[in-house]
Amino acid sequence: MNCTSCGAPLKSDEEICSYCGSATPYGEMMTELRKQEELRSKKEEQEAEYQRRKKELEAERILQEQERFRLDRARFKYVPILFVPVFYGLTMFLYGPYWYISRAKSLNNLSDTDGIKLNKWLCVFYALLCICLFLFPSTAEEYGITTEDNISDYWAVALIFAVGLSVWLAFRVRKILMTYAGGFSKNIFGLPFDPLVILLFIIGPLYLQFEVNRLIKLGLLKPKL
Repeated sequence: MNCTSCGAPLKSDEEICSYCGSATPYGEMMTELRKQEELRSKKEEQEAEYQRRKKELEAERILQEQERFRLDRARFKYVPILFVPVFYGLTMFLYGPYWYISRAKSLNNLSDTDGIKLNKWLCVFYALLCICLFLFPSTAEEYGITTEDNISDYWAVALIFAVGLSVWLAFRVRKILMTYAGGFSKNIFGLPFDPLVILLFIIGPLYLQFEVNRLIKLGLLKPKL
């Protein structure tokens, strides 16, 4: 093979003439093949990027649909947090059982089919237990029951049981709210150490209503009108 520019003899696999530096026919062919390979690689990269972006958009769409579905599952009352102690005082602490009973259905709507549920009848039992504990001191005297009678011991046991049940219900509801909020991309639920959790041992609905109000403000719950 000879160079087309200067006519110098060349090897068949030389891409550039060693005498004049011109591209040989073989070199021109290899250059064209490289360009085609680069174009093919670029198209493959663009196609891969397009498919990746398409999958991301589809995942975002599915997530948004799931979030819209979750938002439509239940609505909660927005109660100013300062009103909760007032309601407790007006109802002689019976607002706590009422809080669980009135929100049991909404809380269960937040859970998935196999998710955590709140037994409404257990909430009703808790309410009846609180009513009995509240009425016992005033009715006991009418029936001649004194603190020296054994029945007062049963009252103390019932009180301890009611307190334990109250704490269990509070943590149960908190777990439902945390699990529900975890299904949202912008979920920020609580702190690594939330000092307000201590309220779950004292006035559970106060803390829980605070979290419900916060989730409503974040747009993770819809307020009930």
